Amino acid sequence: MTNLKSQNKPPLNAAFKPTFMEITDLKGKAIQVTDLDLAILQADDYRHYRHANPAYAAQDEALQAYWQDVYEKLISLKS
Repeated sequence: MTNLKSQNKPPLNAAFKPTFMEITDLKGKAIQVTDLDLAILQADDYRHYRHANPAYAAQDEALQAYWQDVYEKLISLKS
């Protein structure tokens, strides 16, 4: 029987360490990004969404600013 500790091997759960990048959104929340290219595509899509109903114009403006900020931060990670 072998003792893993005596072999200086990390525990099995320590072998998997996901890699990610992190940005902070306009509200101060940390967002972990695991697939930068996909995140850029999604943020690019979201920043262009608008409601058909003009009653949502103020909300659309706030959401557009949020996603524009996220998009720019993701692009800066890519550089």
